[in-house]
Amino acid sequence: MMAEGTKAGLSVMWKGGVILEYRDLHIAFDPIIESTKFTHVFVSHAHFDHSRGLSFQGVSRFTTPETKDLIMASRKWNIEKVETLLIGDKVGFDDLEVQAFNSGHILGSCLFRLCTPEGTFVYTGDLNFSKTLITEPAEVAPCDILVIEATFGSPQFSFPSRDVIYKELVNWAIECILEGQVPAFRADAIGNSQELISIFNRFTEIPIVTEPSVTRINRVYESYGFRLNYVPSRSLQGAALLASRKCILIAPKNVDLSYNPTFRTALASGLSMLFGGSGERFPLSDHADFPHLLEYVASVKPKIVYTYHGGRLNETLARLIERRLGIEAKPLPAEPYRV
Repeated sequence: MMAEGTKAGLSVMWKGGVILEYRDLHIAFDPIIESTKFTHVFVSHAHFDHSRGLSFQGVSRFTTPETKDLIMASRKWNIEKVETLLIGDKVGFDDLEVQAFNSGHILGSCLFRLCTPEGTFVYTGDLNFSKTLITEPAEVAPCDILVIEATFGSPQFSFPSRDVIYKELVNWAIECILEGQVPAFRADAIGNSQELISIFNRFTEIPIVTEPSVTRINRVYESYGFRLNYVPSRSLQGAALLASRKCILIAPKNVDLSYNPTFRTALASGLSMLFGGSGERFPLSDHADFPHLLEYVASVKPKIVYTYHGGRLNETLARLIERRLGIEAKPLPAEPYRV
């Protein structure tokens, strides 16, 4: 193990983000804490817990055009000077090359592979390894060192197939409307909300009404070619539909919908498997579940795996990768580790 600040060789650690040190480069992936040491910042996608690094000033910042547009639609950050990479694009610094691959999570989400003379390194960001109505599965990026998220890194997280979840969502919504209630879904404004709209557009003719923050994100998706049929909640048509109780409402997870007794709420998120409380719950996840995390690791065939972003599940996932796949794995350390 290397002392903090050592410049020689290739080292990786968790320090308010995934930090890779290579010679004089300090490359931060999805950092949440600024540092004057950073030479480059790469952001994997637009969700707030990963994208704060794009607001950092005085450092070169990289992300996809879609992520940049989503953030500009949802947050008041100065990101005009952020450099963009299309999926498949490469950028080089001396003898280190970074390439963006699709991570399957949301619009514009990517994983990053770094190639150096000393080996290859992949940072997944948030990962989904299954196909949905609005995303393709994460691309397999072979590497020596894999840093993979562990949000659902335990065998307790095995989601039903998309077909099963879609059917249950539609059946529940129809049941609500037949009983004179408005099915009101709480979901991430970016990703899950657009998948919900696509589900009901594809399989029903029920009108969809969206809260303002979801509407803003919808417009970004539409600018990239997605066809979404919805009505803004603050429009006259949206108000009339909600009053008729013959529509579906889609709102962010943090919006309180208890003000309207005609709303029957449901949480659409992989995290619904963890939370109790009132309302229905549907495990519509834009993350890989435990079986898909193992499948991705097996497909990449790394020499060593580091787990992160899963709290106590970092240790669980690492242990089970070693046990089931025979690949060395450990939680990402909090100080530079020579790899």
